[in-house]
Amino acid sequence: MEARLPLERGDWAPPARLPVRAAEPTIGAALDHFRAGLGAARHGGAIRPQSRLEIAALTANRSRHDAARDTEWARVVASNDRR
Repeated sequence: MEARLPLERGDWAPPARLPVRAAEPTIGAALDHFRAGLGAARHGGAIRPQSRLEIAALTANRSRHDAARDTEWARVVASNDRR
C-alpha cells in the first residue's frame, strides 16, 4: 500500500527502494518484486539494473509455484513476468 501513491503519481524511485518483505514464494513477494521492478525500470538512472533482478526474482517465484503444483498462483505471477 505504501507504494501505491508514489506509483500513481509517477514518482518511480520510492517504490523501487522499498524492501521485499516476503522471502518465500507468495503472491505478496511477487507483487513486491513487480512493484520494485516497475519503479526501477521507469525511474532509470543508477537503479535501472535492479529491474532485471526483479524480473529474475519473479521468474524464480513462478518456478517455485510450478514445482509446488500451485498452478493458479503460477499463472498470476507469470502474468506479471512479461519482458
